Amino acid sequence: MLVQTTEGPVAVEDLMPGTMLECANGRTAELIWKGAITLVPGAPSMNDEPDHLYRVMSDAFGLGRPVQDQTFGPHARRFNRDPKVRAALGAEAALVPLSTGADGMSVIEVTPVAPTKVYHLACENHETILAAGLEVETYHPGPDVALSLSDEMMRYYLKFFPYLSGISGFGRLAAPRITVEELDGLM
Repeated sequence: MLVQTTEGPVAVEDLMPGTMLECANGRTAELIWKGAITLVPGAPSMNDEPDHLYRVMSDAFGLGRPVQDQTFGPHARRFNRDPKVRAALGAEAALVPLSTGADGMSVIEVTPVAPTKVYHLACENHETILAAGLEVETYHPGPDVALSLSDEMMRYYLKFFPYLSGISGFGRLAAPRITVEELDGLM
């Protein structure tokens, strides 16, 4: 995946903390954390099914969105500015799972055949950055993570983010998130 930086497009695996990322709103944000997980073929995930990757073909979401084929992880979300979404939420846009666009042609669900590394990027605030022209979100665990983890697990989880003093350090979401089911109900 190519991420737009102030120095031009950079492969996600080559990004380093301190790199200035271009955001969808025209601002820039400093990359302060990069994490990675390895998806193992056939391994169960949190929903007991193997994780999939999503191959997004060039121009799948409009001209230059993305400018070339890109592959994203199983939980990637993109900005959706559909008028129905805007009216229902009263927001400029919502963050929707890329999986909602999987149609086998413009967004293709891919099952990895070999272990595959997937990256997460975080900035000081939750942002929408440009991945080859497609607006995707940076890492944020979501507002409910504190409710889903015990105190002990929360302490372990926060060790992944040494720059934070607590879970509130992630701040607010850049835009509302909606699920596949919620999006289906709106469309």
